[in-house]
Amino acid sequence: MDKLPGTTAVTNSDRPSESSSDLQRAKWAAAMAARLFNYFGPPEVGDPEILLSGAVKMFLSYPKEVVEAVCDPVSGLPAQSKWSPKLSEIRDALEIAWAPVKRHIEREKAIEAQLAERKLLEAPTKPRPTYEELQARCAAGGLHIGPKGSGPRMAPAAFKTKYGLTEEQWNAIPNAKGSA
Repeated sequence: MDKLPGTTAVTNSDRPSESSSDLQRAKWAAAMAARLFNYFGPPEVGDPEILLSGAVKMFLSYPKEVVEAVCDPVSGLPAQSKWSPKLSEIRDALEIAWAPVKRHIEREKAIEAQLAERKLLEAPTKPRPTYEELQARCAAGGLHIGPKGSGPRMAPAAFKTKYGLTEEQWNAIPNAKGSA
């Protein structure tokens, strides 16, 4: 989608009718532009068709309710101006009318994101293992958790055999001399 300079991009879902064809949208925008300029006398420009086509292109870049608010004879540009508006005045009016709609859309998206995050946080999680389960899991891997000396004890001779220690290596271990 072409973005007009100084305007906020409008997504396809914000357009007048997402299911309507491009031709129907263009006809709708042309009718709104003609309606707007019919409230004023003939525009004082070189070629009124260029002004009208510029307004149509702008109208296609905004949601339906925004364009209708700008073209409204009671509260839109016809009620605010005595002279036929220039394209910059139309764009300014569209941006002013678009601001609350944009804030509403952004607020709805933020609420959706917050609800999705809350749903994730409230999702049931796997319960944490108990201390006994952790002890059993670690013991299966050879790590004994608990008070000192609570793990299984191995006789010094079995330890020396298992790890291939000589008597001299065993005696080099602090506090091992009296254990043999």
